[in-house]
Amino acid sequence: MKPTTDKKIIYSTPRFEVCYQQFDGKDEKSKDFYFIDKPDAVSVIVLKAEKIGLILTERPITKTISWEVPGGRMDRGETPLETAKRELLEETGLTATSLELLTTFYPLPSVTTEKMHIYICKVHPNQKFTFDKQEGIVDFRFFSSAEIKKLIHVRQINCSIDGFALLYFLSL
Repeated sequence: MKPTTDKKIIYSTPRFEVCYQQFDGKDEKSKDFYFIDKPDAVSVIVLKAEKIGLILTERPITKTISWEVPGGRMDRGETPLETAKRELLEETGLTATSLELLTTFYPLPSVTTEKMHIYICKVHPNQKFTFDKQEGIVDFRFFSSAEIKKLIHVRQINCSIDGFALLYFLSL
């Protein structure tokens, strides 16, 4: 499909824009698309001694508390790798001894332009974590693969992006 109009911004916020654009359809008719244009984001799977580190985060919008993979959206001009390092430090106080891109995917391609970059990170076993309570983070712990699967099963990992990232990693 090729665009037949320029992207029009309908509503803009500091975090995203709601947009409209027409595209050629298969039947030669234009199709209208409304979508959210937002920066890409990063999630960092933290490994330490065969366990995976997760942050316990309060989410006021959904009124939930869930275990999540550290991460966040890319700042303007930042690369995914730079974002991964920054988010890891901001959310856990940890620095990576190694950081490798695991996969990249579109979490909701029918609605948003956002692309997710999932990294695997190893940290030194003696590093101490700290977390930013301003971001709603209330705890950080390391879990075994079996514990991660159970957290997903009992819905204590609520974010579908994190669930996908963790199950993808565990399937390797």
